[in-house]
Amino acid sequence: MPVVTSQRRVLAGHAALAMGVEKPPILQFWDENRQSNVYVLEAANRPQDGVSSYATIGLSDHPLMFKGREFDSRVELAGACGSAFLGFANVLATTAFCVINSGWFCALGIIFPDVVSMNKAPATLSDICFAHPFLWAEELKSTLIGDRRVTWLLAVPVSKRRLPMPRATNQSVWRHASRKWILISMT
Repeated sequence: MPVVTSQRRVLAGHAALAMGVEKPPILQFWDENRQSNVYVLEAANRPQDGVSSYATIGLSDHPLMFKGREFDSRVELAGACGSAFLGFANVLATTAFCVINSGWFCALGIIFPDVVSMNKAPATLSDICFAHPFLWAEELKSTLIGDRRVTWLLAVPVSKRRLPMPRATNQSVWRHASRKWILISMT
């Protein structure tokens, strides 16, 4: 049975405050082998009626690895979708396990392929693209929580038919700005 650390309590409080809820349900997810777990906070009808928001709690317990080195910030994910779609918490958990168990690096503009389609999502959506969490721009900005710098990213479901975009590599990240793709070096 995993222990709910003080770090996770602070993260949950931070996300709940950002999403405008007092005591939201927090769901626990395990990977297939029950080796890793992550929590997902659910804020129903936030930021508006008919739209629910979600945030991972505990992904930042795990380092982000980039080019064999630990990245200096940790990450938590947020997302929103129509309240009628009940599987988005699963999508966020699957995305988190790609980081935790498989060592996938996530940053602005990076795409995790097929993460949405693994979770019985609408047939038109398959991937997750990471963006600035504009729905909660001030509330979910990069912040120091405990002894860790935590950066929040918005997990956006996208289809494979999205705008043509180069895939991020281990040396670079592509960002969309003013309808042009810009290469951002991560070295």
